[in-house]
Amino acid sequence: MFFKISRYRKLPDIVTSDAKGRTLQLKPLRLLPEVSGTFRHTIEEVDRLDHLAYKFYKQSRKWWRICDANPEFMCPQALLGKDSIPTIIFTLSREGAIAPWSELTRALSNTVGIENVQLGTDEYSCADIQKVAGPFLFMINSGLVPELENSVLSQSLSALLTQNFVTNGVVFVEDVSIAFAGNDEWSIQDMMTKEVYSIRLESGQLNVYETILRHAWVLAVTHNEMNITAQEINGLIAAFGFDTEQPSRVSRTGKQIIIPRDVLT
Repeated sequence: MFFKISRYRKLPDIVTSDAKGRTLQLKPLRLLPEVSGTFRHTIEEVDRLDHLAYKFYKQSRKWWRICDANPEFMCPQALLGKDSIPTIIFTLSREGAIAPWSELTRALSNTVGIENVQLGTDEYSCADIQKVAGPFLFMINSGLVPELENSVLSQSLSALLTQNFVTNGVVFVEDVSIAFAGNDEWSIQDMMTKEVYSIRLESGQLNVYETILRHAWVLAVTHNEMNITAQEINGLIAAFGFDTEQPSRVSRTGKQIIIPRDVLT
């Protein structure tokens, strides 16, 4: 028996047999109908589907009409962002020459309970890399300023500069990128190791400093809360040397859904 407003009431009866050979009368699978609707409702934190159905149709049991009109959501609760498979946004940062982004996403993707992993959002589509001043390393003669200027033009270290770095234990194993940063400061980056060194003209001497690269990006993780918690995911992220801020759950509050006409299909 079905209520007269049931979405299954108008489906035809079919007869089939079960594994034991018994004849059964039942309803077929209900295919999702085409639903038209021009009115849109902006979701609020307190919204419930039965309340919305009563508000628009004066019948709380017609919540399924709203679900029909928004087929991109497989679960009724997901329509309002209240299902048990949320998407969590983690803000990550890590200091070092290279951040193991691919290793992190691969490990998370292979973890039971994690449905999807995505680096970046529409707002933060690529990693932010900042140069952070590191410790002083050594000093070289200020007479090498012309050598630095020529190296910027040629994008290759002169023999004198190379010798000074080697003497102090720094060997560039690949091509280098050399730039003038302004205010009597230059930077040299090893293109293989990604290590960066800052050279500053201070008190008549060229002082060489280690430069630390700070990587920052956001990570969106969709997970089943029945299998793994946000805190456990945070622990997996920390194992790769990333620092995280308090994660935030992607909310559907403020998003719009379609409210269709009250026509029984």
